[in-house]
Amino acid sequence: MPRRFLGIRLLLFFVAINTTMMLVLVSSLTARKPWLANVIPGEWGQGHSTGLWVFFSLVLLVNALAILLAGLVMVVPALREGERGYQRLAGSLVLLVAGLFLVLAFGFVTLSFVRALPNGDLFRVIDAGAYLAAPAQPGPVANSAITGGQVRMFTVDQLARAALFDAPDVYGIHLSQLTNNPANRIFTHFTFAFRVVMGLIEFLILLAFLGRTRRAEPELGAAAPKESEAKA
Repeated sequence: MPRRFLGIRLLLFFVAINTTMMLVLVSSLTARKPWLANVIPGEWGQGHSTGLWVFFSLVLLVNALAILLAGLVMVVPALREGERGYQRLAGSLVLLVAGLFLVLAFGFVTLSFVRALPNGDLFRVIDAGAYLAAPAQPGPVANSAITGGQVRMFTVDQLARAALFDAPDVYGIHLSQLTNNPANRIFTHFTFAFRVVMGLIEFLILLAFLGRTRRAEPELGAAAPKESEAKA
């Protein structure tokens, strides 16, 4: 792919994703019964629609993944070909933006599913004594008892574990009294994927700043006159 067309193609890809998702939402809301209710959990009635918040959180997640893909397309070839620093810097900035969007998307998706599934149990309590509405023993807790602040702290905790290569877990440091409930496989896989992707972003950014840059090789046509002049 020519580099001068790369940005335009990525922008068109980004616009196409958002346009498609908005068309899906409009087609569902204009139907006699929102058919997205068969796919996305939550209420889709009048007033506070938890299903609609779940949809918008997934839109944010898809956009974050699209930005991540754009960053990978920019950084990976630059690292493989040993290109100049400013090209790596541009890709690193895109990866950094993707990481910020992924953190927001992870927290937003988690909170929206907590609200859409009040009877579910996405989380477990680590320390019942530190949890205000905790059960008698540490264990699964209903989503209806989870607050927005606890979801934010859980997100920060997962980000710290990804950025510090699980060092907080090794040393028993917990920024949140909540952890994912292993019995909920989908949310557990989602949490694991978030930590892996954030670790990958951190690794690529560090590699882009610390990796070596290939020196430009002299052209044969330019080197030949110099050799003839030396002989003369």
